[in-house]
Amino acid sequence: MLDFCIIGFPKCGTTVLTSFLQKYENFNLIYSSKINLEEPIFRYNNSDIKKYLAKKEVKNKKNFIKDPLIIFDDVALYSVKKYNKDIKIIICIREKDTYLRSFYNNFFSENFDFKDELIYRTNIKNKEEFMGSEFSENVSNFDFYIEKVKCFFNPKNIIIIKMEDLEKNKKKEIEKIIYNII
Repeated sequence: MLDFCIIGFPKCGTTVLTSFLQKYENFNLIYSSKINLEEPIFRYNNSDIKKYLAKKEVKNKKNFIKDPLIIFDDVALYSVKKYNKDIKIIICIREKDTYLRSFYNNFFSENFDFKDELIYRTNIKNKEEFMGSEFSENVSNFDFYIEKVKCFFNPKNIIIIKMEDLEKNKKKEIEKIIYNII
C-alpha cells in the first residue's frame, strides 16, 4: 500500500527530503518523478497505478512516492485520493522570496529538470516573460495550493515541511515526519 506522498513545489526540498528518508530502513521509495510528459504516474488518470505500485511496494515498510508537480494537478490529486483516501501528504514549501529567487535562477539554467514541462504548460520561454508573469505569482502562491490539497485530503493527514526548517534542524523535521507517518 502507498502510505504517503511527498509533493510540493519545484526547488522546495522534495528531493532533499526524499534523500533523507531513503536513509531510514523502514521507508521504501516506490516512485520519484522525472517530470516528463511520457511517464506520468498519477497524472492523466493512469489506469495502471495499482499494478505499477504493487510491483514496487515492500511489506513492513512505509511506501512512498515523490512527485512535486502533483500539487498543481487536480486529476493527479484525485487519483491519489482514489488510490488511498487515508494517505498522508507531505507538502514541501519555502520562504517566498528565497523560493522565487531559486526558482528563477534554476528555471533559466541548462540543468533545470522541469523546464520543458513548465514551458509546455505556461508558454514562458525567457526571463522577461517570467518576471511579472501570472505564472511566477501563482507558482509561489503556496497557501492557495495547500488549501486545494486540503479539499482532497483530510487536513490531519497533511504535513507541511518548510525547506528552511529542514536545513536548520534536519533531525527535528525528520522526526516530525516519522512521528506522523509511522
